[in-house]
Amino acid sequence: MGFVKELSGTKLLLSATALDFGVMTLVGTFAPALAGLLIDKISLSFTLYFSFVAYILHNLLMLPLINKGQKYKHTKDLQIIKSIKYIFNLNIIKYLFIIMLSIAILIFGLETLSPVIAKDIFNTGPTGFGILLSAGGFGMAVACFTVASLKSINISKLLTVSIVGGGITLILFAFSTNYIVGIILFAILFSLAASSESAITTLIQTSVPDNMRGKVISIQTFTWGISSLTGILSGYISQQFGITLFIFISGIILLTITPITRLIAKETQ
Repeated sequence: MGFVKELSGTKLLLSATALDFGVMTLVGTFAPALAGLLIDKISLSFTLYFSFVAYILHNLLMLPLINKGQKYKHTKDLQIIKSIKYIFNLNIIKYLFIIMLSIAILIFGLETLSPVIAKDIFNTGPTGFGILLSAGGFGMAVACFTVASLKSINISKLLTVSIVGGGITLILFAFSTNYIVGIILFAILFSLAASSESAITTLIQTSVPDNMRGKVISIQTFTWGISSLTGILSGYISQQFGITLFIFISGIILLTITPITRLIAKETQ
């Protein structure tokens, strides 16, 4: 992701980032289904060979990009500890990190709880669970491609609307017992999360020096990994107090941190 700016430039960065997220979402949505179909209809061995060939082709297609972009010399300023200290001395990065963690834990963390949501809230089985997850992926893809197609958009406002909308949707989703309504809200929730991630990634890449860009992006991807680990805590809380209360509180927390987006807007002026 840190390479996107080199290809698109600053002016088209938001659209390029959203497009990047959109393609990743589509792959994440359909690849498991394709793999399952190949395993079921042909064999596991064929599926593994197919994946290997696809991976090789992907790397071959990336080869022309090797000499693209600006090259940075290795200096003491690029040492990892100093780099991290430098990054977190920037107020905007601190604010964005809080938003990133909140989205990863409170929204993307719901993927871990989705089996419980499908069973306890909507009283549905494996098929209903699969549809619920697909709805989230579909919502993310639609949001990413929509943002990518917009000619002009205020990134700070996009982030604010996404956070506020995410908080409200979480609260509505917590009290939704109708499966169809739940699917729609789940898709909206993940579409707002994808929009906010597109805005965050764009703000990161335009707020730090180019030689620090990759390190900050790696911190962002680290927060994505945290979303799966939070399943332990969220699962325990849900078991003790109920999944509905957990989702409701998540919505309240997301709305509470919304003022941080105003601070981000001031930093980018």
